[in-house]
Amino acid sequence: MRHINKHSDLTAIDYTQDEPFIFSVKGKLLTCERLLRLVPGKRMVFSGKWKRQKVVVKIFLTDKRGEAVRQEKDNLALLERNNFLVPELLYGGRSDIKRVRVLIFHELATEENALSIFDEEDKAALKKVSAIQKQVLKLHRYGFIQEDLHVDNFLFTEKGIYLLDAARIKQVSSDEITLKNIALFYAQLPIRFDANIQDLFSEYCEVSHRHLNVDLENRLFEHVKMLRRKRGEAYVKKAFRRSTEFAVFSKFNLSGGYKRQLVNEQMLALIKKPERFMKKNPTEILKAGNTCTVFKVKVGEEFIVVKRFNIKSMTHYALHCLRVSRAEINWRVANLLRLFGVQTPEPLGYLEKDLVGLGGRSYYFMRYEKGDLLRDHFENTIDETVVNNVADLFLSFQKLLLSHGDAKATNFLVENKKISVLDLDSVTWYKKERRWKKAFAKDLARFRKNWLRSHRVLKAFDVAFREKGVKS
Repeated sequence: MRHINKHSDLTAIDYTQDEPFIFSVKGKLLTCERLLRLVPGKRMVFSGKWKRQKVVVKIFLTDKRGEAVRQEKDNLALLERNNFLVPELLYGGRSDIKRVRVLIFHELATEENALSIFDEEDKAALKKVSAIQKQVLKLHRYGFIQEDLHVDNFLFTEKGIYLLDAARIKQVSSDEITLKNIALFYAQLPIRFDANIQDLFSEYCEVSHRHLNVDLENRLFEHVKMLRRKRGEAYVKKAFRRSTEFAVFSKFNLSGGYKRQLVNEQMLALIKKPERFMKKNPTEILKAGNTCTVFKVKVGEEFIVVKRFNIKSMTHYALHCLRVSRAEINWRVANLLRLFGVQTPEPLGYLEKDLVGLGGRSYYFMRYEKGDLLRDHFENTIDETVVNNVADLFLSFQKLLLSHGDAKATNFLVENKKISVLDLDSVTWYKKERRWKKAFAKDLARFRKNWLRSHRVLKAFDVAFREKGVKS
């Protein structure tokens, strides 16, 4: 195992770090096993071992005067005095490497952070959302906010809910600041929970002794809308740069990116050299189009869908070589949709091949999803649950100012009554409501066109859309 004893060795660590290493803290060896978070050259977080205990360690590389460590220690003490559950701090201060400071926490005996609750049924998830809100409300009542308020900064244990990041705890006295802070919490929730925000906020106002009125509610939802927009824009940018979650690469005429935690060595071989991989592994053509060929490829024990965007002719190349590739569009949109809790097949990565410095053939990679096309699902019967779920999907698009651009019934997949969005090439995220309305009206008109020969199905959708408030 590598033994590190220089500051420069730690600053050289990047996102590819996958081998454990050790260094000394207070004369005892600290083993860093798994990278959890990294801000290159500044700080990093590892799980590991110290003094025979499982720990999580924050390593600070630029905190020369120890101000960041001291601030977080003070915040932890402040939270503990006010009966918040925080991870036990085993040590905070200098390491045995010059200019390197650490905070070492006892690792909590659970891996269920709050982000995983959205995989549960809505009723169970909402119960836990309400429990997290109580923690946020408790902070506000004591005059604090968590400036970097993310759902995954809370950890559920048998003992209760732990606050994981004390670094950005700040004392405030403004009602407007706490309003924006609770709006930030709501902006983290999947879009399907919007219908519950009113009840959650009512609960929040009752406990915090705020007078709930239309003006306050309107201000809250304006904050949620603005913060959700900022969050989406930041996440889309993140999908195209190196981070703990995303990897990017560029070599000669190839460039692309992928999700680190989802992609193993075999998948990476597919992403970087798709044609070679598909020749050597079981591959089925799902769609053989002129401009787009869709493959289903077996990778290990699972199936991956590869969308290859072709160059049809030199004229086609000339028209598209300066545009953003369709693979990049799919990658951007898929990550955006899933951030907001809108179902689409899980994006794994994308690849672009340049021709003489200009855009050429490109590939988009996603996890294969089973299911029926929406068109086929309504051949023999009207499924009211699916009808309502489709209406909820379009309502989500309406709230986010998104348009699909090609709302054919073959571009939606039904699996266990849930709806997944396919064919993301034309999905557009609008800033201005006026422009979005025109595009969304076309979406609704195109969707209705799917059912012109089946008036019972069309009527069912019209009723559901009207009841949900979906309108152009």
